[in-house]
Formats: sequence, structure tokens, C-alpha cells
Amino acid sequence: MRRYIFLLVVLFATVPFIADACPLCQGGGGYSQATLASYKIITGFLASLPMIMGGGIFWWIHKKKKNLEKTYYSDALQKPKSDRQIN
Repeated sequence: MRRYIFLLVVLFATVPFIADACPLCQGGGGYSQATLASYKIITGFLASLPMIMGGGIFWWIHKKKKNLEKTYYSDALQKPKSDRQIN
């Protein structure tokens, strides 16, 4: 397995056009404006994803807290039921 990894590293180092994946280098010359725009959009989305996930977790915890408070206070505010009935 190490031999295959070593061969891949040597191959990528000696033949760089195989590993041509940089969206901003434009080294391959085959990138259109639409491709560059899509790279920028997905980069922005992936950069904001941790903040979106953190906000979702915060919102979920806040919602759970509100539901627990609502349940607690609604049970605490109910009048105790009496076993005897007054006529």
C-alpha cells in the first residue's frame, strides 16, 4: 500500500496537469466564468456552513428550553384538584 501512495505522489509531482484542481489558478485554461462563479459560490456556502450549523443547534436548544419552561409553568400554575366537592 505504501508503494502505491509513493507512486501516486511521484506521479502527481512529475506530471502536474493530472492534479489540476485549483479553481483560481486558471492554469488549465479550460475554466469559464460560470465555473469560476460556481467555485466561489460553493466556497462561500461551505465557509458559512459551520455558522449555520451552530445557529441551528442554538435554535434547537432554545426551542427545547422554551417547551420545558412552558410545561413547567403550566403545571405549576394549575390549581390543585380537591378530592372533596363542596355543595
